[in-house]
Amino acid sequence: MSQTKAQLIDPTDGSIVNADINASAAIAGTKISPVFGAQTITGSGGEFTGNVIVNGNNGIKIENSFPRLFLTDTNNNDDYSIINNNGAFQINDDTNSAVRLHITDAGSIGIGTTSPQSLLHLESASSPTIKLKDTTQNCELLLLAQDSNAIVGTNSSHALKFTINNNEKARIHTGGELVIGHSTTTTNSNGENPFLQVKGTDSRAGASFIRHSADASSGGLYLGKSRNATIGSNTIVQNGDELGRITFSGDDGTDIHTVAAEIKCFVDGAPGANDMPGRLGFFTCPDGSAGAVERMRIDNAGRLLLGTATSNNNASLQVTTTQQVVATFESTQNDPQIYLGDDMSSPGDNALVIGYDRADNRGYLTVAGDADTALTINNGSLVGVNTSAPAENFGVDGNIRLVTPSGTTKRITALASGAYNVGTTGGSAIGFTRFSDGGGNSDQIIFETHHHGVRHDTSVTITKEGYVSKPKTPFFQAFGTANNQTYTNTVITLENVKYNVGGFWKTSAGTGQHQRFTAPISGLYLFMFGFFPNGTSTARIQLKLNGTDQTNPYISGLSSGMGAGFGMVSGAQILYCNANDYVEVAVSSGSITTYDGHCGFSGVFLA
Repeated sequence: MSQTKAQLIDPTDGSIVNADINASAAIAGTKISPVFGAQTITGSGGEFTGNVIVNGNNGIKIENSFPRLFLTDTNNNDDYSIINNNGAFQINDDTNSAVRLHITDAGSIGIGTTSPQSLLHLESASSPTIKLKDTTQNCELLLLAQDSNAIVGTNSSHALKFTINNNEKARIHTGGELVIGHSTTTTNSNGENPFLQVKGTDSRAGASFIRHSADASSGGLYLGKSRNATIGSNTIVQNGDELGRITFSGDDGTDIHTVAAEIKCFVDGAPGANDMPGRLGFFTCPDGSAGAVERMRIDNAGRLLLGTATSNNNASLQVTTTQQVVATFESTQNDPQIYLGDDMSSPGDNALVIGYDRADNRGYLTVAGDADTALTINNGSLVGVNTSAPAENFGVDGNIRLVTPSGTTKRITALASGAYNVGTTGGSAIGFTRFSDGGGNSDQIIFETHHHGVRHDTSVTITKEGYVSKPKTPFFQAFGTANNQTYTNTVITLENVKYNVGGFWKTSAGTGQHQRFTAPISGLYLFMFGFFPNGTSTARIQLKLNGTDQTNPYISGLSSGMGAGFGMVSGAQILYCNANDYVEVAVSSGSITTYDGHCGFSGVFLA
């Protein structure tokens, strides 16, 4: 019988000794409780009904081309195996023919997958989830993929904290508020907790929106409003609705709710499809007040309204203020300017310029690109036209052009004589003004008529003493004939004229035309008369206006028996006459015989 060496138990002391046994012999499991030391046990199979305990550092080694350890639950028929699959460690669910855990030779762990793409890779057909739970605080953290979404969340009423180097950097509160830079929320001026809050103790307590692209677009901040109360549904807004606001507030010692200023956007008109008229309102809070007041508005037409919420016209800039000074413009440049024009692409050629010359201490008005200054006001309040250095309160270098309400253009032209012609361009003049009459009489102002270059007589002269002379004032003086004339209840005829300025005393023959004065213009006129009787006369003398006796008052009366050349009757009266009214002197009652033409009638225009 073939035998081999084996380690047997010495019955005297329980030690293991070498012995020769038959190669086909078996050792019952009940006999293998002793320690075999460093010996190797080999066999072709078998079963253990008890526990196998391996002491030492070598462990149990399964060595073949597909090493595998089976774990069978005979009570529940759940079978698992531990496998070395071509260098990968696997735990298989043999009952369901599924790999539950796969660890690659690189150390990547796959759960639900045998091809992990990261150090830990979980896959599932329905919401793969990693759950971390603190059972003491009942706080849970979930990481899962669900419904095409990657989710980080919790099933408990706890906030989510984000830390770096054990320092909290952000927190999502149970109400959904995301606080960056701190842990606590802060209510705004409306008493609300905004969903996004950024806090800090330095200048980083802010937000940046930056876009890198090869086009002209940029990043943006979008504020919007819908009248529908359901997120994702749409209802059109209405005129006056607030679409968004930016609020600036400060700490008043109690909270940070007090508003200092706001920028708001409103619907500014009737909205429609792809039509949303809007306006911007700028609000500041006055000192001592807790409410912000609108200071500036840009409406849907682009008009800038300062100090008012109502546009009064179509002007691009409208300013309303209770202050005496409406606006100031200040510049540190030597020659600050304001340009007004219709084409600012080249303002040097197409603008009216309002400027201030700091070197000369003068303001000016000019056309950009023009060497001449249109208007200058210097530091002595002297005004110059076409001159930057006026020597008088108002100095003009050149002609002055005037436009009448009817559109007729008039001009004041400086003449070589030192005078000034006032008239139309190539037409009739309305007057002629100069400071000298050209004959050596200086220091006076003379007004003359002027028509198509033809100089007429002087109308008004003001001397250096202030005397006013009006040689063209309507004036007449008429007297009777050398022959005695008797007048009874009739107009007194006076054929002789000594003065008749303007020719308004009618001396031509014809019925009623040689004894009357016709007013050239409406105004006040002074009339005077005087008569010597040739004998005893009783008569009443008075003026007639347009043939009507001016009986209240009567001008004069006569009842004299002194004889020829005595008892003169005279009188004077001021009448208001319209243009073309005529005035006569007449005997209204009684009779008078004049003495050798010693009778006269005169009148003059007053005003």
